[in-house]
Amino acid sequence: MMLVLVGLGACAPKPPGNTVPAVSVPPSISGEAREEAALTGSAGAWTGSNPVTTTLQWQRCDASGESCTDLEGATGTGYVLAEADVGHRVRLRVQASNPAGTATADSVPTDVVGPVLAPSPVTLPTVDGSATLSSVLTARPGTWNPTPRSYAYQWSRCDASGFACVPLSGATASTYTVTSTDLDHALVVTVTASNKAGSSSASSAPTPAVAFPASCVERTATAGPLLPSVVETLPGSRAWTNAAWATTADGKSATASLSPGDSTDRLVLKGFGLALPSNAKVTGLEVWVTRSSASGAGIEDVSITLKASNYYGARREVASAPWPAGTRTVVFGGPADLWSSLGSWPATAFNSPDFSVGLELRHAGTEGTDLASIDGVQVKVYYTTASELGPASPTTVVDEPSQGTVAWSNPQAAATPGAPSATASLTQNTSHLLKATGFGLVLPAGKTPSGVRLHLVRSSAGSLSYVYDEDVRLVVGGTVVGEDRRNIENYTATPTQVHYGNALDTWGVALSAATVASPDFGVAISARNLVNIPVVASIDDLRLTVLYDPVDASVTATPSTVSQEVRSSEWNEPSNALSVDGVFTNVNNLVQDESSDELVLRSFGFNLPSTALVTGIQIDVARSGGDGIEDKRVQLVSGGSRRGRDLADPSTPWSGEDSTVQYGGSSQRWGLFWTAAEINDPGFGVLLSATYRLPAGNADALIDGVTATVTYCVPP
Repeated sequence: MMLVLVGLGACAPKPPGNTVPAVSVPPSISGEAREEAALTGSAGAWTGSNPVTTTLQWQRCDASGESCTDLEGATGTGYVLAEADVGHRVRLRVQASNPAGTATADSVPTDVVGPVLAPSPVTLPTVDGSATLSSVLTARPGTWNPTPRSYAYQWSRCDASGFACVPLSGATASTYTVTSTDLDHALVVTVTASNKAGSSSASSAPTPAVAFPASCVERTATAGPLLPSVVETLPGSRAWTNAAWATTADGKSATASLSPGDSTDRLVLKGFGLALPSNAKVTGLEVWVTRSSASGAGIEDVSITLKASNYYGARREVASAPWPAGTRTVVFGGPADLWSSLGSWPATAFNSPDFSVGLELRHAGTEGTDLASIDGVQVKVYYTTASELGPASPTTVVDEPSQGTVAWSNPQAAATPGAPSATASLTQNTSHLLKATGFGLVLPAGKTPSGVRLHLVRSSAGSLSYVYDEDVRLVVGGTVVGEDRRNIENYTATPTQVHYGNALDTWGVALSAATVASPDFGVAISARNLVNIPVVASIDDLRLTVLYDPVDASVTATPSTVSQEVRSSEWNEPSNALSVDGVFTNVNNLVQDESSDELVLRSFGFNLPSTALVTGIQIDVARSGGDGIEDKRVQLVSGGSRRGRDLADPSTPWSGEDSTVQYGGSSQRWGLFWTAAEINDPGFGVLLSATYRLPAGNADALIDGVTATVTYCVPP
């Protein structure tokens, strides 16, 4: 700080009794030394004869604070640093005068002035106005440092809590008029402040969720409950397009367009052309699916079904996250994954042309249509095979009466193929054991049995066949021992070769080379007729094979054919849902993840005033259902399309007793703004569907009737 006192001039004598001004508190500067920042100067404090007057002059100095020169026109208490000040220091010179003379004093120079920074918010933007339909909101930009040269605005729509905000296209003015689309949403304005150094943004606090004007809410009225006059049904599952393109991963895909709540038909892929060795023991299976989602909006797997016949099936519910956008190959199962039941399947089940993979999907998101694509499917089967000794025929086959009530006729005929056969005449009873021994199975030296395989040809003669295996076990030392290996399929009129056991199956018995070589080693089988209808069971060409030296292998295959299975069932007498009178429409025997068709009820006959604002819609459904029945979809319709939120409540199973369940209410608009014209239109209605979620069994869904009630207000 430098203080300069001005001396008396020779021609201007100091008036007697007066004193020249003297500084007692030096001048000072406050504020940041940065371009475009505002500095504030203080003249300090002065003594001397009154009156003392001060004048101010801002000066620009060099970087060391020397060689200061006056800044033209900068004579006020404030000074905004300019681009020319960057790299310099600035000081304030104060001149004090009174009748006795003049004195000057300088402030301490500022720090070296730096370049301007982009504006940063000091206080956040705010929104003025009421968050109600049709009101005008005004953005206040808040305060910034340094002061911006310009402001830009962007309004965003958020959820009711002020999160998940999405910018509104075209809403870039400082004011915004609230629309019907904003109902139940909060609004936020983002202000971007700019200067030559750049820009930065800050957002206001969210408004309350947009509501109807209070003047309207105070004038509510109710229409209904009313019954529909039109009922329609729509398929409950969505068909695939170009289903055949799912066979190979070649860039061409089977597709299904799904809205929230939709599920697909089952995509069934067959013709894998597997040729596993007949003695193979399957140890695991993988299903490879090359797939994609157009938007990642909520497509997810429901289940994968493996099936070879009515007797061999495995279904896996797939709990997975929604498919991401983009193509990827997903693997289900694994080298040791038997899908709960594949370990009991014979190799012939996999080799069957009917072996299939079934895929089901759904849209589990809350909004937006998504396109599911499947480009290719493969199966990879892991198995163990082994070297074989045999098949060998028995030297002795006898009727063993220790089990059952009916003797086998001509038992020795089971040792040779073709007629005659060993037979048992059964009428709702069980045969004796057909006991075969003396197979002469002598393994190579040093080999140990890893499995035993039985081959035989069986058939039944009668008007109907309910004949099944009763017991199939090994014979060791002449005694029936080990685990039962009965086949789950029934005997048929056509002689059919059936296989039991595999490369790793010793039937629960510790076997040695000596055991299987014994003349007392063999197999015993009995049959049972389940019904009171005479049937003759026949067995011939009975042979045994012993397996040894097992080896692991795998095979990969792609399907050659694709079909679709509809996964929804029709409503019976749907017009019964047009009135609540104790007469029901129903869908029968839904099974796991199968749904009903969609029941659409519309044309309720509303006649709201044209200016009415709809504040709530209530749907009441009189219904009942068996254990396992639950909502799949409850959604309003208008103009032939589903609209608004799906209010289905899968967490609450349908009651077995007749009951009325409410969806929506006087303040529930199902996520949309509804005009009076839409409610009054005959196309306005509700869509209902049900599904069955238990892993076994089946149940019925029943609907007696549906009513709709609309709450609305009329603006004054």
